[in-house]
Amino acid sequence: MWDFGDGNTSTEQNPTNIYAAPGVYTVNLTVSDGTTEDSFERQDYIEVTAPVVPLSADFSATPTSGPAPLAVAFTDLSVGAVTSWLWEFGDGNTSTEPAPTYTFPAAGTYAVSLTVSDGTETDTETKAGYITVTPGEEITPEEEVTPEEEVTPEEVITPEEEVTPEEEMTPEETI
Repeated sequence: MWDFGDGNTSTEQNPTNIYAAPGVYTVNLTVSDGTTEDSFERQDYIEVTAPVVPLSADFSATPTSGPAPLAVAFTDLSVGAVTSWLWEFGDGNTSTEPAPTYTFPAAGTYAVSLTVSDGTETDTETKAGYITVTPGEEITPEEEVTPEEEVTPEEVITPEEEVTPEEEMTPEETI
């Protein structure tokens, strides 16, 4: 009787077991001649590692078009044990962040590349014409500002002349 340590057993003399999950397994074999039994156990005998996923660069962006200046958020969709990133935005600017946001300042169509590394290998994904930036709202210069006219001291204001009762307005003159 074989006990493979993963919940599977077998009564075959030379069985095969498929380990479905990564881990370290202890295997136990119990033999019997019909009268006596003997068991032998190997601690941590089978080590199953996760499958190696080949390194493959991939990414997406939101939005992929709009007016300048256009802020774009990039998302790394690469597979494998990525340890470093190099983004090239198609206008000479780069980033080493895993998921950068980059603002494209000028109208144009930009190819974007992502190169990823796992410390041993690298892989690059380039998307030609991926970002389209249209001209933004045109900003017109403000009207020319001229220096204010020279301010002179206020003229001396004299008190109004006194109005005498004879000079009072008549009801027809009042508003």
